[in-house]
Amino acid sequence: MWIPIRAPAECPGCRTDLMIPLPNEKQKARYSFFGDEAFRDIDTKRLLTYSLVGTNRVRLPEVEEAIRDFKSKLRPSVSPESWRLHMTEIWPEHARKRHHIFREWEPGFVEDFAERFFELIRGFDEAFVIYNVSGIYYASKDKKRQRYERKQARLEAYSTLLMAVIYAATKDGIQPSFVFDSEKASEANTVIHGWARDTFHGSQLYLLYAFLSRGIEIPEPTFVSPASRPCLEVADFVSYVVARYCFRKLKKQSIDLDPKLLGPVYYLAFVPDGDVVHSMSTGYPWEYFFGRM
Repeated sequence: MWIPIRAPAECPGCRTDLMIPLPNEKQKARYSFFGDEAFRDIDTKRLLTYSLVGTNRVRLPEVEEAIRDFKSKLRPSVSPESWRLHMTEIWPEHARKRHHIFREWEPGFVEDFAERFFELIRGFDEAFVIYNVSGIYYASKDKKRQRYERKQARLEAYSTLLMAVIYAATKDGIQPSFVFDSEKASEANTVIHGWARDTFHGSQLYLLYAFLSRGIEIPEPTFVSPASRPCLEVADFVSYVVARYCFRKLKKQSIDLDPKLLGPVYYLAFVPDGDVVHSMSTGYPWEYFFGRM
C-alpha cells in the first residue's frame, strides 16, 4: 500500500510549486467496527440511519463472547450461533409469531430482553464505542425518483459515517476496519457491494482523505451475511432503536425504545438545511437535529 506523505500545491502569491507535508500518525492500535442500516417510511418523509459499533481488536473476543452468553441465557437449549438477534423479527408481534425462536416470546419477555440488552451494551468498557448517522428527507411522488433518492441518501450516510470514524480513530493512532451487514442474500463469507466499493475508493482520491486517515492504511470495508458476527447483532439493535425513536417522534407517538439507554453515542445527522451536525450525547439529540421538522 502506497501512503502519500506530501502533496503538490502552488503558492497563490508567487506561483511557486510547493510540496505540502501530509499528516502521518503512527499506528498504535486496531479497532473493528460493525455496521447496520435501517430505513423507515413516515408519510411523505423517509428516514435512513446507519450505526457502527466497535472495540479494540484485543477486546473483541471478550465482547463477542459476552453477546453469545447473553443469547445462551435467552434460549439455553439452542446454540447461540444457530440464530440471530434481529429486531425487525423480535419487536413487532406479527413478525415474532412467524419466527421459530421468537414466536414463544411474550410481550413482557421481549421488553425484558430489550432492557437487559441495553444493560449489556452499557456494561462494555470505554473501549466499546457507538456511532450513528441519520437523515430525514421528503420523498418525491415518482417511484423511480424515490429509488434514486434512497440510493443517494444511503451513499451520503455511508460515506459520512465512514469518514467521521476514520478521522476520530486515526487521531488516536487507531486503524479502523469495517464490517457491514450485507443487503444481498449469499452463501459466501463476504459479499461485494459495488456501490460501497466505489464510494470508499472514490473518497481516497481526494486530498482531504489524506488528512482524515493521517497516513494510516484503512482496509476496504467488507460486507458479510446479516448478523453473522455478534457485534452486527448489536449494530442491528442500535439502528432499530434509533430508527424507531425517530419514527415515533415524527408520528408524535410515545417512545418505547429510548436511545438514552444505549449510553454515550456519537450522533451525526443531515439536518433540514443540508448541513451535517454532530453531538456526543447520552440520549438522541432530537431537538438539536430535527426540532424544526
